[in-house]
Amino acid sequence: LSMLVGIYGSKELFVNEYRVLLADKLLANLEYDTDREVHTLELLKLRFGEESMHQCEIMIKDIDDSKRINSNLRSTAATALIAEERKKRMSHRKEGIRTHLSDEFVVDASIVSHVFWPEMEKNDL
Repeated sequence: LSMLVGIYGSKELFVNEYRVLLADKLLANLEYDTDREVHTLELLKLRFGEESMHQCEIMIKDIDDSKRINSNLRSTAATALIAEERKKRMSHRKEGIRTHLSDEFVVDASIVSHVFWPEMEKNDL
């Protein structure tokens, strides 16, 4: 680790580069699994201090919050779809085809506290 810090020239440059790499990794993580990143962050906090790694900690918290919110959205949507399906069955008195959540509800939100995340490249959609 000391060698890497030496390559970057200073602790601040190393931490900033780590923050950029962490941002890319977190946003590419479609399962919102942050266990490895939390472990690595805890080790880096021991080496560089809590204050230096605070922005990275917020970034990981944002992804954990994103996972929780997406789970709640999907759960709420599933409940609404089931209620709608029951209502249709009651009014039509016939069996309908069960609607799958993945076909009806496609939302994937990522929380990004822009003050703590590094500047991101804008991609054309």
